[in-house]
Amino acid sequence: MLITECCHFRFLVFKTIAAMQWASTNLWNQTYYSLGDDDFKISLDKILNAVNETLLFAEKKKWKLYPIMCGYLKHANIKPIRSKASKWFVDESEYKEATYPTYCSGGFYTTRVDTVIKLYERSKTVPYLRIEDVWVTGILRRLINMTEDMLIPPRKGMVIDKNGKIAS
Repeated sequence: MLITECCHFRFLVFKTIAAMQWASTNLWNQTYYSLGDDDFKISLDKILNAVNETLLFAEKKKWKLYPIMCGYLKHANIKPIRSKASKWFVDESEYKEATYPTYCSGGFYTTRVDTVIKLYERSKTVPYLRIEDVWVTGILRRLINMTEDMLIPPRKGMVIDKNGKIAS
């Protein structure tokens, strides 16, 4: 699914919800699902290798859900920005905790549709956070009982941003 309609950063969460809804109703549970910004280059070979390695790892760990593979960055212990001048401003009324849960940042992640279905169903019961990568891969992930180790760090060279920076 490609949504090309121009919109403000603060509305990306609605595109993400729409993509999760579409995948939940139109794709098989075992289908792999990636969500990415349009300003990233991806290496399909490296993503496929990472998917296969992660599948074996998840089976070994006996996880019931396929983990979320970060494509660009995995952040931990990040504090919400409380300055109203920032693009990433989050008011305490939106998010009260001192730090965000660990999450994938940077505009690309891969998981499987059975995981997306759980995330999407949970999203219907929780107020959204406008920073959609924190909301989906951090807050919702945690709420569906996916542990932090089920958030797989990016593999080198899997994703390259618009400035040529390679995920590491």
